[in-house]
Amino acid sequence: MKYLKSYNESIRDMMAPVSKEEVDKAVQKMDTIDILRNIQRGRLDDSYLPPDEKILDYLKDIDTFDRIRQIKSGLIPDKFMPTKEEIIEGMPNPNVIFKPTTNWGSGSGQGDIEVSYNDLVKLFGEPGEGDDYKVSMEWSVEDQDGNIVNIYDWKATTLYDSDLYDPEELKELDSFEWNIGAKNKEDAKNLIGYVYKSI
Repeated sequence: MKYLKSYNESIRDMMAPVSKEEVDKAVQKMDTIDILRNIQRGRLDDSYLPPDEKILDYLKDIDTFDRIRQIKSGLIPDKFMPTKEEIIEGMPNPNVIFKPTTNWGSGSGQGDIEVSYNDLVKLFGEPGEGDDYKVSMEWSVEDQDGNIVNIYDWKATTLYDSDLYDPEELKELDSFEWNIGAKNKEDAKNLIGYVYKSI
């Protein structure tokens, strides 16, 4: 019983309010990513956001696609989103070419790409039908090495939820975030770069 009491007391101490000076002192010992994670989790407010130079210094050591993932998760501020040119430069295979295929690839969600329906139609033709529930339309494309990647609208239309886009409305949008299914991240990265290079 004595152990339980001391444990409860220590938990209470951990939850006790901390002075600004104590927080400032703790933040000075943190590296950039730890500060960003604590802001994301609500443990620190935005006033502790590191200067742009520190965030850029952290970003130079991570891959462009991991940077996108961290921005979309809310870890890194949106203003650090890479340009299309940086995404193209980050392609594992800059010489890759994708063509529409009737083959179907197995894989899972490996990323997403923000382009219009019309951009994808210009590159790959009309999409195939989805499952009429979670997916209303999808493209299956293949590179010259036989790697198959799928582009689709995962849980994005009224087929899945009546509050979402009608599939025909989605086609009219200037831009939409399409899901990418592939066997690995490299194939998804190549597709994203290829599309951005081609539109």
